[in-house]
Amino acid sequence: MVNTIDFTSGANPLGPSNKAKHEMRKLVRNVDVLPRDPIGPLRRYLCRSEGIGEDNIIFGNGSTHILDVFFQSLKPRTVLVSFPVSPRHGRIFREHGVEERHVGLDPDDDYSLDVARFLGAIRDCDVAVLANPDDVTGSVIPRDDIAAIIEGAERYGTTLIIDEAYLEFTGAVSPVKQAVGSSHTLLVRTFSTFHGLAGLRMGYAIGPAGLLGGLSAFCKSYHSNIFGPRAAVASLKDKGFRKRTLLYIEGEKAYVRDKLAGLAGVKCYVSPSNILVVKVRGQCRALRDSFLKYHILIDEFLDEDANSFIRFPVGTRKSNARFVRILKRITETPNHA
Repeated sequence: MVNTIDFTSGANPLGPSNKAKHEMRKLVRNVDVLPRDPIGPLRRYLCRSEGIGEDNIIFGNGSTHILDVFFQSLKPRTVLVSFPVSPRHGRIFREHGVEERHVGLDPDDDYSLDVARFLGAIRDCDVAVLANPDDVTGSVIPRDDIAAIIEGAERYGTTLIIDEAYLEFTGAVSPVKQAVGSSHTLLVRTFSTFHGLAGLRMGYAIGPAGLLGGLSAFCKSYHSNIFGPRAAVASLKDKGFRKRTLLYIEGEKAYVRDKLAGLAGVKCYVSPSNILVVKVRGQCRALRDSFLKYHILIDEFLDEDANSFIRFPVGTRKSNARFVRILKRITETPNHA
């Protein structure tokens, strides 16, 4: 039986923190007990570490659930989003019938966002969704630019959702104080990616109490199990796990970049996060199908110029090496276009 390698999730290739796993093993003996406030320890820890009040945070079954709740409860008509749009965000927009408006990322400038253009478009939209880091290209918006976008959303009365699902893979600073002090900005986070706890479905949003109040009715704390919040706290406290992850990701990014450097027609963009962009020049079509023949799942995108590229979140060394070998085989095969 051949195992399929999945390069679409972006989860930590090291898996969960050992301290998180140890905490879950301890909790097994109490699995028959219904917890009164399962979120309490995690809420208190995050409020202390972020310097926010308990009315500035809500929890959900992952960041995707929180985004679903937002669109379900507030029913916006138009959304501004950077392009290419991630499959996760695109699915939510389609399910809620929201009209998408796009501002393309610049591939000639490491897929940076044109902030002036984004601010020019934000005034005519009900909502703007901005992933930072971008969940397709891994590019990070500078701190001053994020501050300007939050100010612009406040000025035009547009709700701004900053999706920080991959922030912990970078050294970027989250604009928590500015978001909490605003009336229109939400920061959405998850424990599925960096912390490797996707199976426990834990996410949260930070923002102004007035905006969160409309969402809290759909995000009840008793929906959580006893494992998720306690494992999340253990992972957050595990500084060794954080250091090991960041060192590993940097090493694997360098490995993949160096291995791809010799492939004709292939260009690799290295982002500050765990995601690389692998651009395949020429008329190479159906890359996703080609990789699937070798039991590898990838996300393939087209940029605004219809050039094909692969979103590549780094995995284990074994998986990364196989990806490089198969990409070489595909691009060197005659008539692969």
